[in-house]
Amino acid sequence: MREDQVRLPIKVVFPQEQDYYKPSAGGGERKIFDKDTKQIIDDLTSQIYSLDDFYKPSFKKFPDAPAVAKVILKKDAIAKSHRPDSLLNSNTCPIFGAGGFGELFVSVKKKGLERLDDNIRSLRSKTCIADISTIDRIEPYQVSDTLSHTKLEDFKKYLYSTKEPEALKLRLFRHRDPYLNDSLIKAFRQQLEELDLEYPKEIFYAEGMSIYKISSHNQEVLNTFAKFVGTQSLSVFPTYQVLKSQTIPLREASEEDLLPPSRDVDYPVVGIIDSGVDPANEALSKWTVGKENYVPEPLRDYDHGSFVGGLIANPWGLNSQDNRFPQVSSKIFDVVALPNSGAISEDELLSILEEILKKYPDIKIWNLSISNANNICGDEIFSHLAIALDRLQDEHDVVFIISCGNYVSTPLRSWPPENLGEQDRVCSPGDSVRAVTVGSIAHLSRPNSCVLEEEPSPFSRRGPGPAFIPKPEIAHYGGNCDENGNYSQTGVLSFDGNGNIAENIGTSFSTPIIASLMANVVGGMVDAPSRNLLKALLIHSAVLGSDKIDTRELKYRGFGIPKDVTTLLTCAPWFATIIIETEIFPGQEMEKFPFPIPNCLRNSDNTVGGDFIITLVYDPPLDPNFGSEYCRTNVEASLGTYLKGPDGKRKHKRQIPPEPKDISKLYEKYLIQHGFKWSPVKVYRRKMKRVTGADWRLCVSLTNRKEIEELKPQKFALIITLLDPSKEQPVYDEVARLMNREGWITEDLQIEERIRVSAR
Repeated sequence: MREDQVRLPIKVVFPQEQDYYKPSAGGGERKIFDKDTKQIIDDLTSQIYSLDDFYKPSFKKFPDAPAVAKVILKKDAIAKSHRPDSLLNSNTCPIFGAGGFGELFVSVKKKGLERLDDNIRSLRSKTCIADISTIDRIEPYQVSDTLSHTKLEDFKKYLYSTKEPEALKLRLFRHRDPYLNDSLIKAFRQQLEELDLEYPKEIFYAEGMSIYKISSHNQEVLNTFAKFVGTQSLSVFPTYQVLKSQTIPLREASEEDLLPPSRDVDYPVVGIIDSGVDPANEALSKWTVGKENYVPEPLRDYDHGSFVGGLIANPWGLNSQDNRFPQVSSKIFDVVALPNSGAISEDELLSILEEILKKYPDIKIWNLSISNANNICGDEIFSHLAIALDRLQDEHDVVFIISCGNYVSTPLRSWPPENLGEQDRVCSPGDSVRAVTVGSIAHLSRPNSCVLEEEPSPFSRRGPGPAFIPKPEIAHYGGNCDENGNYSQTGVLSFDGNGNIAENIGTSFSTPIIASLMANVVGGMVDAPSRNLLKALLIHSAVLGSDKIDTRELKYRGFGIPKDVTTLLTCAPWFATIIIETEIFPGQEMEKFPFPIPNCLRNSDNTVGGDFIITLVYDPPLDPNFGSEYCRTNVEASLGTYLKGPDGKRKHKRQIPPEPKDISKLYEKYLIQHGFKWSPVKVYRRKMKRVTGADWRLCVSLTNRKEIEELKPQKFALIITLLDPSKEQPVYDEVARLMNREGWITEDLQIEERIRVSAR
């Protein structure tokens, strides 16, 4: 066997008690952002007076119900260490949520406003002055906020231009005080009675969200709830659909296109929420282990679902045995959810998901190749469906694999990409934090194609997701086309709804390839991995197979295309991969020192050279009331030198920066955007030639948001690879020996025997 075909086990490292410690407390005097304190006080007291005047009618009608104000912080004061807590607290107007970056929501009662005004006028401590200086302005939450900056008149025209207006989707604020929430619900009931409306159906999205479906309404109802003191948002329930591009049939399918599953193989199962797999397709039926129908027979169209199903069952075989497609096969659980109209309402989709996930708890990977092209992700707010999917994934311990959506306006994008503004950005539900979102790469090209092979597909939507989290995280092949969307001989191959081998394009079809690959990674391990580790393995594999990623490319291809299962779950002699999966407690850090740097990666002068890659994935607690601050913890990893200074004390210096780049000294918003702070997926990489430092150390730290009520330990999965780019040095053996010498507790990652064979 050739050296580059030898596959060795990944090492799993178990932290020990002595690896955890409490770091020295930081802090210092609070920063004052504006020295003109008198002018700030005058401005704020004037704004408080305006707030009181604005909410006077509401305070009179609903004396117990809280109003909401927006506190806008100065752009360089949005870090949690600058929160104006001495001013905004339970005695005045407490913070209970957030909107965009630097935009806090506070509960407003008349007495609280009066006390806030007194505090601003009278308190003169350094802390209070610093808090005052962080605030740019305070303003009421208005109709323009409730309607997401859509004019009320425009919303009326949209709703009442037809005879049967769509149901209203009403979200009420949820405050941190149960008494305030009870008072708000009481006011809501009173408002419903005045409008002669029955109490509407509440749709459960996630803890901390109150969303109602008001089916019967008129312009008076709309006017009233747009201005109601408890309304956070008022809209309609969006619909989700699949790409309706025309599949091109190529030929009648034969038995060789998709062989039956082998009786000797225990295949994993992928659930598909789609338009349905054609039951008349004998080849696909042999791979289908179950079916649930939510669409009447006359309204079914099996074209899209069958295409997705074929790519779950055998993407490699159906695509001419192209080795760029993974040799994986999964069985199918078919959920027929989308009618031939192609669209399903958000509340209907949620109802189906709730039922299916409870009914089939053993299925852990679910393919969701749907999107809403009108619900484009913004910088700051996560979509309601994404929040609901996050909750479902936590409750049922599943992973949704979601397409990032297709941009279909012509002319389509070329490469390097044109600036299309925000129109080609990832759309809901691709902004789900817990899910894996998938982009598309072209695997074929023609002279008239928009892009070349291995470039992002012209239709594949781009990231980032809200709060600048990386979306899509990974990509696979979904086809190519010309600027008008024509794709003959550049698409992906699978089955159409009539049993033919057909061609099509879309992120809908790169997504099931990842879903099947992910299911096979789970099936390839003796013990089922955690969702953190599963995502980390795929992302890490993609990074290992890609060159250095720049910011522009990350938006379109994520961290790249993952490798096959064997490559993904094993090492070669010239690189060593270790996994650390544990949890870290608030106020604690974890370290591994000394970190094993093999001699074969050290130069003659003891400097270090080689490629170092780190992938970190964790599942932060989520709070839908905090908008851009939805992710409530931040975990960071740092691998670097740990050398003694002149004072004899060791100092840690990070040597492996975040990828694409580290911009650690800029404003909080910019750091979020470019340094992935608060992002639950982080990648670090450096290709180094000569880095000075005999001693190296790994450190993992945890930061919590300011308003977390209950601090809990944070789980994370960390994967580190040390690699010789020349593929010659015995990195694996030396790292294993060093870990053993230092007394590290390790074991081999336990994988199934069939995965241990050499890569093809």
